[in-house]
Order: sequence, then structure tokens, then C-alpha cells
Amino acid sequence: LDPGWWVYVARLEHPGKNHLRLIEAFESLCDRLGPAAGQLVLAGADWHGAEVIHRAAAESRHAARIFLPGFVSLDDLPAWYAGARALVFPSLFEGFGIPLVEAMACGTPVLCPAEGAMGEVAADASLAFDPKNPASIASAMERVATDPAVAPDLVAKGLRRAADFHWRKTAMRTLEVYRR
Repeated sequence: LDPGWWVYVARLEHPGKNHLRLIEAFESLCDRLGPAAGQLVLAGADWHGAEVIHRAAAESRHAARIFLPGFVSLDDLPAWYAGARALVFPSLFEGFGIPLVEAMACGTPVLCPAEGAMGEVAADASLAFDPKNPASIASAMERVATDPAVAPDLVAKGLRRAADFHWRKTAMRTLEVYRR
């Protein structure tokens, strides 16, 4: 992959993970920015409805720039995040959103919805968009691609935010709840 790829790490599940709107947003970005739009990587194992996502990627007018590498091992994942222009996470529902914290910890800008768990996890360390609106997703991507101040700001905020999440801290808080 060339530098400048966008990554979405999630199982390929349709419609919940919202890959089709991301593909549509990426097509719009490619139409506006040409080669500067980069590439889209949808990393994750096939799940329910994966065939719909594979078909949409294959039939895209920018299919040559959309990659579905399948499951990425935990050992390799930090390199995928660190090399990406940004994590674009348009999921329609998450219980937590671990990829957001993983990406922030790797110094990767995060773009995600402000609602629900994703908004709570990312807080002010992400660039928010409406996951049901491909134009909104594309606009957030375009800001990262064209404004040189956006990515470094998101990286700095993301690294600070990621430091708030530690398994030990989580275990201690959970133990505290059980004790109460």
C-alpha cells in the first residue's frame, strides 16, 4: 500500500458496521481529490452480510483503490494503524469501540461518530461525522487529507486520550464495583 491509506478495522458485517456508506464516502473523496484521496483498507474477518461489502467494493468505480485484506493479527495491527492516514470508524453501534483506542495509542488520527460509546471513548480526540451521511464522512476525510493542521492535532489529543485507558485501571474499577 502507498502512504495515505484510510483504515477501518472491524469485522465485515452488513449493515451494522456501515461499510457501504464508507465506500460511498471514499468514492466521493476520490472524485474530488483524485490520487490524493489515497486508498481505503477494510481490515476484518468476514461476518454476516460480508458478501454485500465485497460486492460493493468490487463494483466501486474506485475498486482498484479499495482493499479487503481479511483478518489482521493483533501482532500486525499496530503497524496497520501507524501507517494509516486515519482510522475511519463509521459503525452504527458499538458497545465500546476498542479500535478507536488502539488507533489513538498508535498515533493515528480517529474519525468517528460523536454519538454513543464511540463519542464517549473518543471524546474530543476525534473528528466527528454523521455515520448515516456519506457526505459527512467524506467531509471529515477531506479535512484530514487537505488541512495540514488537522492530523497532528488529532494525534496529540488521541495520544492523551488513549492514556486514559488501561486494562489495570479497568480491572481495579470493576473490582471496586463488585466490592460495593
